[in-house]
Amino acid sequence: MAIAYESLIQGDANAIGARRQRALADLDQASRIENYEEAVEAHNRIKECDLEMMALQSQTNELAAAQRYQQSQTAQFKHGLTPEERETARKSYSIPNDVPPQEREKFYDKMERDYAANKAKLHRMRANGEYRQTTDQGG
Repeated sequence: MAIAYESLIQGDANAIGARRQRALADLDQASRIENYEEAVEAHNRIKECDLEMMALQSQTNELAAAQRYQQSQTAQFKHGLTPEERETARKSYSIPNDVPPQEREKFYDKMERDYAANKAKLHRMRANGEYRQTTDQGG
């Protein structure tokens, strides 16, 4: 089972929150006993926690924006393909002549799904370094 990035971020947020709570308690204690150095040190830890939380919030916002973009692309284009890619997929295969017109859309849909699957496979292979495009495809 894959670990969700969101759960890692939540774990980080919980850890930062716990450290901040400890620093607040230390600040309170230092204030009660009037220990200036410990109060300053606790105050600095609180500021560090606040900065870490702001950075984590920024990461969370970036993740949310990326997810919204991905969802919009998938929702906007059938099978995640642009209109040009859908046209290419439809032209990549020929439909047998004996297929009635009302059944042709099923064939087109299958062609587009196959094209999208191959496109995803190519992206995955490139990302993993299994496939690299070169200018010299010849031997």
